Amino acid sequence: MMSQHIVRLIVCLFLSFHFFNGMAQPRIIHLGLEQGMSNGRVVDMVQDRQGRVWMATDGGLHCWDGYRFTVYDQYNSPLPSNELNTVLADDDGETVWIGTRHEGMCRLNTRTGEWKLMNTRDGLLSNAVTRLIHATDGGIWVAYYLRGIDYMAPDGTLTHYSNEQFPSLIEPFWTAVDDGKGNLYIGHVRNGLSVLDMRARTLTCYPNTGQASDTSPIGDDAYSLCWDAEGNLWTATVAGVSVFSPREHRYVCHIPTSTNVLSLLCRRSGEMLVGVGGDGVFSMMEDRQGNLWKADGRRGVSVECHEHPLFVPFDTLFLQPVYLGIEEVTGTLRDGDITYVGTTDGFYEQKGEGAPLRRDDINRQLDMLIVTSVLVDRQGKLWLSTFGGGVYVFTKDGKQVAHHHYDPSPDVNMMILDSKGRVWMAHHNGLSVFDDTQQPEQMRTFSRAEGVQNLIQMALCEDAHGRIWTSNGGGISCIDPETGVIRNYTYNEGIPYDGFVARHVVKLPDGRIVFGQQEGACVFHPDSVSRQRSLPSVFISSFTLLTSDSETGAVGHEYVPLERVTDGSFAYDANSFQIAIGIDDLSKADAVEFQYRLTAGKGQWYDLGVERLITIQNSSPGTYDLEVRARLHNEPWSEPFSMLSFTVRQPWWWTWWMRLLYVVILVTFLWYQWHLYQQRQVLRRRLAERLAVLYSTVNADQSHQPQPSTPSESGEYNGSVEDGNHVLPSGQSQNRSDWQQKEERKDGKENEKTPEPNRVDREFLERLDSLILKHLDDPALDIQFLTTEMYMSYSTLYRRLKELTGMSANEYVRRHRLANAMQLLRDGYNVTEVSDRCGFNSPKYFSLCFKNEYGMSPSEVI
Repeated sequence: MMSQHIVRLIVCLFLSFHFFNGMAQPRIIHLGLEQGMSNGRVVDMVQDRQGRVWMATDGGLHCWDGYRFTVYDQYNSPLPSNELNTVLADDDGETVWIGTRHEGMCRLNTRTGEWKLMNTRDGLLSNAVTRLIHATDGGIWVAYYLRGIDYMAPDGTLTHYSNEQFPSLIEPFWTAVDDGKGNLYIGHVRNGLSVLDMRARTLTCYPNTGQASDTSPIGDDAYSLCWDAEGNLWTATVAGVSVFSPREHRYVCHIPTSTNVLSLLCRRSGEMLVGVGGDGVFSMMEDRQGNLWKADGRRGVSVECHEHPLFVPFDTLFLQPVYLGIEEVTGTLRDGDITYVGTTDGFYEQKGEGAPLRRDDINRQLDMLIVTSVLVDRQGKLWLSTFGGGVYVFTKDGKQVAHHHYDPSPDVNMMILDSKGRVWMAHHNGLSVFDDTQQPEQMRTFSRAEGVQNLIQMALCEDAHGRIWTSNGGGISCIDPETGVIRNYTYNEGIPYDGFVARHVVKLPDGRIVFGQQEGACVFHPDSVSRQRSLPSVFISSFTLLTSDSETGAVGHEYVPLERVTDGSFAYDANSFQIAIGIDDLSKADAVEFQYRLTAGKGQWYDLGVERLITIQNSSPGTYDLEVRARLHNEPWSEPFSMLSFTVRQPWWWTWWMRLLYVVILVTFLWYQWHLYQQRQVLRRRLAERLAVLYSTVNADQSHQPQPSTPSESGEYNGSVEDGNHVLPSGQSQNRSDWQQKEERKDGKENEKTPEPNRVDREFLERLDSLILKHLDDPALDIQFLTTEMYMSYSTLYRRLKELTGMSANEYVRRHRLANAMQLLRDGYNVTEVSDRCGFNSPKYFSLCFKNEYGMSPSEVI
C-alpha cells in the first residue's frame, strides 16, 4: 500500500521539475475576427493617449478600446478607402492620422468625430502613402511609394523632399525617420538606406551591393527603421537586420535571417525585437502598460501581457488512485507507528508494516462507509469525513464524540488540520471550521451569505500565512480565518476551464499550490494572487444614440462624438443611449468590474460586472452626470470617475416659456371666471331686490290682478316711493327685509360697474316677468312653456336670460316662486298654502328649495 504522504512527495518533485520554467511563460491574448475585426491583416498599429489601440488593415480602420472593436470603413465613415498602410496618433490624444494605399491620407478628430481628407489636390506629393512617422519637432513625416517624402509642420504646412530637389534621391520609398539633428534617414524599396542632411542639402546613399558591409545593408528593401537605446539605427530588410551607427557613418552589425524582417521595435527596457515569420509580423508595438502587440498579417494581433498569469494550467498531471485490496484508498494519516486509512469501503488501521485491519467497531457507527479523509486533532481525537454521512469524531478506542450531518447534502470531500489546530471541512454546502476541537459540537459555516461563490467545495490547503485556499465548482477561493474575509477567483482571472477534483491538492516546497482538475492541474502562488494590483485607466470609448424605425421597429445605432455630447443636448424623443467604457490595459480586461450612476455624488450604483456597455433607455428630460467606478476582482472600489455630462431637452410644450404661458393662460382664465362670478352675483342681488319689491306690491292688494311695475329709463321698476338707489311701491319701503338692506350695502361699487339693461332687454324682461306672474301657480311653468309663449327658441331664450340675469330659465322661474313665497309667508300664509300658490309640486320640495335659497326653513319665517 502506498500512503498519501508518499504520493504527495512524488507529485511535488514532479511538479517542481516541470514548473520552474512554465511559470515564466507570459499570458497571450489573441484579437481577431472572433472579437469583431472585419479583416485580420493588420499592417500597422498605434496606441493613443487614452489607451485605445488603432489598427490599419485591409478592411478599414479598427479601434480597440479594451473591450470591443469599432470598425471604420468606406461604407460607414468618410474613409476614402479600406486598403490602409499606416496609422499614427498625435500626442494631443484627439487626432489620428490614416495613410491609405491609393487615396491619400485622413485626419480623424476622435473627440468631435470630424474627418478631413487630404490628397494631391491638397498639396500632397502622392496618394500612395506608405508610412506616417512622428518628427522630433512635433511635425509628421509622410512617406510615399513614389514621388518623395513630405514634412507636415504642426500648422499643416507641407515641405517636399523629392528628386526634383535631390536628383540622387531614388524612388520608391518605404519609410523615413529623423534624428532631431537635421538628418532624415530614408528606407528605400530595393535601394537600401539614404541619409539626407536637410541643412546642408546633401544626400548620402547606402545601397545594397549584394554583400553586407559597413556601407551596404544586408538586403535591398528597407521596410522599417528603428532607433535603439544607444542611438543606433536598425534597418529591417528582406535578408535580415543591419545596424547603422550615425556617429561612425557606417553599418556596424548585420543579423541575417531566413525570412523577411518587416518590423522592428525597441522596448522601454532597451530590448530590440525583430518581427519575422512566414506570413510576416507587419507591426509591433509596446503599449503604455508594457504589453507587447504583434500583428501577424493575417490573423489579427496577439498581445503578450506584461503581467504573468496568476493561475497557470498544467495539463499532464495524472494522479492514479491507490487500491487496498479491492477498495480505493481516499485518505491516509500517519500517527506515530500507526497509519489510519480511509477507503471507499470504510475505515482501516495499520500498525507498522503489518497488514491493514478493518475497524468494524467504528464502521458500524458510520451511516456511509465512503471515508473521504482522516485526521487526528491536537487532543488525539479521530476525525472521519464521509461522502453521504457527514463528519464523525471518535476517540481512538472507537467511542463516538460528535456527528455532524449536513442537510440537504451530507457529502464531505476533504478535511485538514491548520497550523492553529482548527479543523476545516470542504463539503457540498460550503466550508466549515471547528475553531476549538475540544468542543467538536460547535462549528462555523461559510456559505453564500458569507461570500462563498460556490457551495460545492472540492479540496483544501493552508498557505504559509495561515490562509485557507479551496477549489470549488466556481473556481478558487481564499478565506482569511482571522477576519472571515473571502476572496473568490473565477475563470476571468485565468483559472483553466476544467472541473476540479475532490481531495486533489498539493503544496509545493516553494509555496505554490496545485489543485487537481479533470485533465490536469491549476498552479498558483498565494502571495502573487493575493497582492493588490493597480487599476487601469478608465475612459469613455464611444457614445451611441439608439434610434428606432417606426415602421419596422428595428433599432439603429448613431455614433455621437463626445464633444457634441458635452457641448450640446438631445431632443426629448432621442433619449436612449449606449455608452461604452474602455480601459487602457488589455491584460486586465477580464478582471475589472464596473458600477455606474447617472447623478454625480448621489443615487444608486448599478452593477455592470465585467461588461463595459451602459444602456440607458427612455431617459427623462434633464441633465445627467455619469459617474463610473471600477475595481479589480476582490479589490475595493475606486473613487468615482466623473466621465461626462449630457442633457435631454424638455419637449417644446414643456419648456420654461411654454410653462410660463400656461400660467398666464390659467391666471387669465381664473380672473375671467372670477369676473363673471362677480357679475352674476350683482345680477342675482338686483333680481332678488326687484322680485322682493315686485311681490310685495303684488300681494299688497289681493283684489287686483298682479301686474308688473313699469321699469323706468334707468332699468328699475317704478313705485310710489324712492328709497336710496332702489324704487319701491308706495308705503312699502318700511317693509324691506334686513337682508335686502345688507345686500344693498354690499352691492356698492359693483352696481356702478355693472351695465344696466337697454330698452330692448328691459322689454324682454317685462314680457317674461308678466308671463311668469300670470302663471306662477302653475307647476307646468318651465322653459318649455316659456319658449312656446315667448315665441323663442330654447337656445335664444337661454342665452339672453343668462346674459341679463346670470341664470337659466328654470332657475329664474324658481326665483320668482321663492320671492313670492317669502312675501306670502310674511303675510301670514302657511307652508302648504304658499306651496300651492307658488306652483310647487309638494310642500316638502318647496321647503327644500326655500332653505337652499334663504338658508332657513319656511316655518322660521312665519
